[in-house]
Amino acid sequence: MSKYLLALSLGPVQEFIAAARRTRDLWFGSYMLSEVSKAAAKFLRDNDATLIFPAPGDDSLLAPDSELLVANHILAEVLENVDPATLAKGARNAAEMRWLEFADAARKAAGESAIRQDIWDEQIRDVLEFYAAWASLNPGAGNNGNGVQEDEYQKVRERLETILAGRKALRDFRQARGRAGIPKSSLDGARESVLSDAVRNSPDLRRRIKVKRQEHLDSVGLVKRCADLPKGGLDTEFVSVVRVAADPWIRRKLAMPEGRRNLEEIGRLCHQDFAPRVKADVYRDFPFDGTPLYLSRLAVLKKDEDLEPHRAALTKIEDILLKRFGRDDQPSPYFAVLKADGDRMGATLSGMQSQEAHRNFSRQLSEFARDARRIIEDHRGCLVYSGGDDVLAFIPVDLCLDAARELHDDFGQKMKAATSQYGSDHAPTLSVGIAIGHCFEPLEDLLRAAREAEHAAKAGTKHDKSDERDGLAVHFSTRGADAIRVRDRWDNELDRRLGRWLDLLLSNRLSDRAVYDFYDLARDYDGWSADSIGELLQKEVERVLRRKRAGGSPLAEDVIELLCKDIKEPNDLERTARELLVARHMSRVFGKGGESR
Repeated sequence: MSKYLLALSLGPVQEFIAAARRTRDLWFGSYMLSEVSKAAAKFLRDNDATLIFPAPGDDSLLAPDSELLVANHILAEVLENVDPATLAKGARNAAEMRWLEFADAARKAAGESAIRQDIWDEQIRDVLEFYAAWASLNPGAGNNGNGVQEDEYQKVRERLETILAGRKALRDFRQARGRAGIPKSSLDGARESVLSDAVRNSPDLRRRIKVKRQEHLDSVGLVKRCADLPKGGLDTEFVSVVRVAADPWIRRKLAMPEGRRNLEEIGRLCHQDFAPRVKADVYRDFPFDGTPLYLSRLAVLKKDEDLEPHRAALTKIEDILLKRFGRDDQPSPYFAVLKADGDRMGATLSGMQSQEAHRNFSRQLSEFARDARRIIEDHRGCLVYSGGDDVLAFIPVDLCLDAARELHDDFGQKMKAATSQYGSDHAPTLSVGIAIGHCFEPLEDLLRAAREAEHAAKAGTKHDKSDERDGLAVHFSTRGADAIRVRDRWDNELDRRLGRWLDLLLSNRLSDRAVYDFYDLARDYDGWSADSIGELLQKEVERVLRRKRAGGSPLAEDVIELLCKDIKEPNDLERTARELLVARHMSRVFGKGGESR
């Protein structure tokens, strides 16, 4: 008998991950899909299949709730005496059992009275998507140590991916079972709500399952909202984007004894119903959702009928914010969504001619995924997902550029180590998109902005595509205005240029007015050719800057020189103007940034 390559693909990605109104929905969906995929991978490993992707260095990493995040695509080699169809069926059963564990935990947490049991039972049996394909590995006299010729593995893997893609195209079209008069899920509108009428009429039930009065959830949405966090109790919650946005302000207050005392008093007033405790250890000094720190949000909370028992506590928090901090000293509502993706990963995999090279590549990706968690947490962010070359995270604005640089450099080192062993000179790189937006905007809009930034980082700006991939893009979106976008390749050090502009603004060596005048000047020269303006452009920029002031004094010579030195043509002026404008908006987050900023 032949050995086989077996490929599995699990889902649904849309319902598990993309359909999200809260950060918990997004994070738990990603975690749950990883756990379901991990259960399938563990079954293969326990039945003597050799895992190629993922390829954990320690089998304990395949245990439930381990730190290993597994992508929803699995590749393994099957022994000669094992039927791949039987193995795939067992992997599917293992994945379904893991999904049912989540579903059962959520059902118990919500309580029988909160659920339409008939719809629940119908939906949970019809959630998991599972596709499998396998292809024979012909034995040969190759030199890769497993009896398969070097080029045979590459050919079989490529054919297997084609077969799997064909199988996924033939989706299991199950007959829709609509229910008249039953609302659809608020997350994606795909399935009927499993919530009973009792939820609408009971504030206690709504608080227990974390829904608003007009919100509806299907089975997947309820699981994402109610199932226990790994190694966390019911009184903990995944970090919200509001807490991430407030973090720079909280850190500044915690650095002062009076500020620390005030935040500790606010913490004692916080309750799970309006400011749940957050799980992340990096926020342990103020381990609560940040919503009550914003005066506009407090006003909304005080009007919420479900929060009537906590109105006195909310009023006391409002008094602390107004009387001890002041109306103009509030957290900035802006935070960064970081989305990163590896470049030329498919081409790299296509060039791997042995299983050992592929397994080593998988191990390096697993190591990067673990490093990504550490890097994000070191920069006081929260990792939503890290599946090898794919990273999604929420990070405070003042630390997002440093986190992006460290992710990029760590990924590059890992990929060089993975590809150098088989003689490749073109290791994959990491493109990173950062979308900075308002934490009270819809989460789906913020995620869309991050995807656009990641696409810009990969796409480049030149018509000949000579600068595509290995890029950093930063998009800053203020409410009611188009995003300001900057992009460059990593080796051109956009992050460090933005850092220099931030230093000038924060040290009051460059004023907001100078930034906007610089931007207006760039618009005046928009469309001019380099030949038509020549050396006059730099002199014109210098002339305008010499009329500007910062901190009551004219701009220093070294500041003027720094701003002028790279401006040779109108495109340089326009690029620098956008960088300055992005830095100006970022600097407002670093300092006193009220909600109206």
